Amino acid sequence: MDRERRSVDAGVSGPDVETQQPALAAANEALAQMRLSMDSPRSPSPAHVNGFLGKANGSSEDISGGSYSDDVQVLQEELHKTKQEYDTLTSKYNTLVAKLSTMRSSVEGKLKRDAEELDRREQHIQQLNAQNADLELTVETLKDELIHSNSEAERSSRELESLRARILHEGANEAAREREFVELQSELERSRIERDEFEHALMTEKIVTDEIKGELTASGA
Repeated sequence: MDRERRSVDAGVSGPDVETQQPALAAANEALAQMRLSMDSPRSPSPAHVNGFLGKANGSSEDISGGSYSDDVQVLQEELHKTKQEYDTLTSKYNTLVAKLSTMRSSVEGKLKRDAEELDRREQHIQQLNAQNADLELTVETLKDELIHSNSEAERSSRELESLRARILHEGANEAAREREFVELQSELERSRIERDEFEHALMTEKIVTDEIKGELTASGA
């Protein structure tokens, strides 16, 4: 019985179970008190001392047959009572040990499930941290790309403004060239007219000269 109690106590009174479940610690304390009650020696009653050893003051009075029978009966009753108490305590002890074993199994199962759940949550947290790191890296990359895109957009805008200004300037030059071309055409037309007039006048003068020469020739003859 003592070996069984020690083996069960060693199994149910571990520090992890007591720290996790205060009820187990209280049950272990109650179990220890029960063991102390069961293991403590029972002090003999004064009647037993007087019956077998004589009076308490050390007198050498002889034990009579009647008192011996009474003492035996009392001892039998005490023994029966003690056996009943022992059986009751043993039954309570076994019941308590069974309850503690059940509680320990339940607590161990719960602790195992909690540990597994904790591991799963830690893995999930690690995954979330990794995803968060990837997202932060992606955000930084997008920021760099956005800055580069803004720079490209500003450069393109400046080039567009420069091209627009050049087109406007070239358009103005084209208009000036067109005006100059029109003026040149007008001047060319005036020159042609003046040439035609000069040629006409020259022909007229030649005709007149030829007529004068003809008249002079005719007069000299």
